[in-house]
Parts: sequence; structure tokens; C-alpha cells
Amino acid sequence: MKKAFMEIYENLKESYNSLWSYKIHAESIEVITPLVTITSKFVSVFITIRKGKFVVTDGGNINDGDYGVTPDYNDEIFYKILTDYSTFYEVKTTDSANADFAYYKTSVEIERVPSIIFDMVNFITGVVNASSVIYVDEKEKSERDGFFRSANDYLKETFGPKRTVFSHALSEFHKSIRFNAAINEPNGKLTLVNYITGSTTNYFLGSIGRSNINFEIATDFLSSDILRKKIALVNDRATGYNIDKMNRQLGYMASKNDIEMVFWSNMKGFERLWLQ
Repeated sequence: MKKAFMEIYENLKESYNSLWSYKIHAESIEVITPLVTITSKFVSVFITIRKGKFVVTDGGNINDGDYGVTPDYNDEIFYKILTDYSTFYEVKTTDSANADFAYYKTSVEIERVPSIIFDMVNFITGVVNASSVIYVDEKEKSERDGFFRSANDYLKETFGPKRTVFSHALSEFHKSIRFNAAINEPNGKLTLVNYITGSTTNYFLGSIGRSNINFEIATDFLSSDILRKKIALVNDRATGYNIDKMNRQLGYMASKNDIEMVFWSNMKGFERLWLQ
């Protein structure tokens, strides 16, 4: 395997320049590039061989915050940029339930590895830089993060960590469609949960709109044999909640997609759903 890694590195130096360096690990080679993010970190990629394929990954460094910034996947502007970069460079991700979350590209041809590395380096640089400069409304972030933590804690305590998956992607082919939580039922079915909150009326209405789109896609994509319930967990204690201004939107979402609405001020209603 080490011989294959060295061949990759020599091909890389030929393709680019000698400023690139490397480290050999137990099952991979880490390539350290001369490219620097705006957080003053050199970009690295990791190459390994799995089932006859060369796999080039970021080593989980983006998700782990090793470039000096932790991505905010709940920020809709950042997530749009991330999705665009992923599509353009054809970068995939490991399963969202996997603790070793990473971005990657693969090839069966060793000659293509330098090109894939170059794509991954540009992807990493772009995503890290975007994450660093995205405007954050601190009041909205505080409202959202606080509610998400409380809701996550409640679901973990109620259903247990083994049954609850957070930031659940709809499928391998719909990774940009994510639900705040998915609950695995004992009968093998799935319950999808989206959180709705916001520090202002506009943010709250935006949260309703995104949830509505996600539930519409889930309704079309998942059969009733798989999907048990669709639940919107509404933070009616949020500063942006105004029933007079959003009653129509909430009602439309519930009726169109057969969604069960649960309000944060009445979580006994959430528990009763599992008795039905």
C-alpha cells in the first residue's frame, strides 16, 4: 500500500509542484498542500484505498473545526453555498449518522487521483472560507441553537440515543434534504421531525417554508411502508412566534402534507402521538 501512496505523491508533484508535502499514516497518506485558508490553515487531504478504489477525503477536518471555524449547517446561506460546491466538484459525504463524518471523492484510476485531489482542495478551501465570512445574526443563532439543543435533549431522553438520529438526510440521493431528527420505530418505520422557530416573524416564516418543502419531498419520496409520521415541532415560545401572522402558513403545511403539529409549550401532545 505504501508503494501505491508514493506513486500517488510522485504523480502529484509532477502535476503540480514540489511545495506539496506528505505524511504516511497507518492506512492513508496525508497530502499537505501549499494552499492556505483565510483562517491561516494549510489545506490537507487524505488518500486511502478501499475495495479497489482510491478515496480522497478531507479527513473529517471541516466538520471537526480543524480549520479554525466550525460550519453552521443550520445557516441557510452557508448551506446553499456548501450544496453548490458539493454539486460543482461532485463531492460526496459519509452517512450523517456516522461519527467519522467526512467529505470525499473516489476513482479506480490512479492517474486521476491528482485531479481529484485538486478538486477536494478547492472544495475544502471554498467551504472553509465561506464558513468564515458568512454573516451571522447572533440573536437568531442564539434563538435557534438554544431551541435545537432543548429539542434534541428532549428527544434523546424520551426515545433514547440509539433510536434518535439528528440532522437526518432523506436518502443517499437527497443529502441536501435534512430533518432535525428522525426516530427509528421498533417496527422498522421512521418518524421525521422538523423544528420550527425564529427570533423574528420573518425568520419564523422562513423556518415554516423550509420545513414545508422538506416534508413535501419526503411525502413524494418515502412510501407509507417506511414513513410512520411527519411531525413539526413548533417553538411557540420563540420571540418571533406570532400566531396571527403565521396561522395560515402553519395550517397549509399541516393539511397539505398530513403533518402533525406539536407546540413546544405542550410537549405532552408529542408523547400522546406515540399512543395513537
